[in-house]
Amino acid sequence: MNVSNNNEFSEGKEDDRFEGLSKDVKRLMKYRTKTLDQLKSFWSRKCEKCNEIKPARTHHCSICNECVFHMDHHCPWVNNCVGMENYRFFVLFLLYLFLGLAFFFLSIISVWKHHNYRDHRHLMHFLTILDGALCIVLIGFNVWNWFLACTGLTTLEFMAQVTGHSNGSLYDFSFQTIHDNMFKIFGTQSYFAMLSPSLRNCAFTGLEWSFEMRDLGFNERGSVIEGRDEEEGAASDSADSEE
Repeated sequence: MNVSNNNEFSEGKEDDRFEGLSKDVKRLMKYRTKTLDQLKSFWSRKCEKCNEIKPARTHHCSICNECVFHMDHHCPWVNNCVGMENYRFFVLFLLYLFLGLAFFFLSIISVWKHHNYRDHRHLMHFLTILDGALCIVLIGFNVWNWFLACTGLTTLEFMAQVTGHSNGSLYDFSFQTIHDNMFKIFGTQSYFAMLSPSLRNCAFTGLEWSFEMRDLGFNERGSVIEGRDEEEGAASDSADSEE
C-alpha cells in the first residue's frame, strides 16, 4: 500500500464488523478516519530515500522505490511488495497453492501401478519428485507466514526484535490474541470468511498506530517521551488531592 493512497472507510459498514472485538482493537479503530495531513501536523519522521513522511510500521522498498504500510517483504513471485492491503491475498495464495500441489501429488501416487504411469515412468518420476519438493517448500512458507499472521508482526518487525535492531522501541504493534491479529489482516471475524477470497476493505488504513503512539506517550521511534510519565503522575496526584 502506497503511503500517499489512504482509503476512507464508511462508518455505516463498519459498526457490525467491529462488534465483539477486544478493547485494544477498538481503541486503535477510533483512529481509522485520521488522514495523512493530520499526521503531518505532529509526525516529524521522514523516509531518508523518498523524503516522504514515514508513519509507524512503514518501510521503504528499494525495488518498488516507495514506502509501504505494514511491509513484510518484496515478493518476486507476485512482482509486488507484500504489505497491509495484499497480505491476506498472499497468505491465501500460499495456502491454496500448497493444497493444489498436495492434491496433485496424491493423484500421482494413486496411479503408480497404472500402465500409463509405467509407460511414462521417467516423466512421472520427475513430476513426483518436483511436486514433493515444492510441497515441502510450501509447508515452510505457510508455517512461517501464518505464524506471523497469528502474532501480528511482519517479517521485518520480527527480525528486528530477534536481532535487537528495533532501535529500543517499547511500543507493541501486535494484539494480545490470535483472533484480533487475524482480524487486522482479513478485516473479518469469521474464520470461514478469512479463508475465502474477498474484496472487502482492510480493517485499518495503516496510520492508526502512529496516532496511538502519540496519544500513549511514544515518539516516532517507539520510545517513551521524556517527561510524559512525570506529567501524567502529577496530573493523577492533583486529581487525587482535589477529591
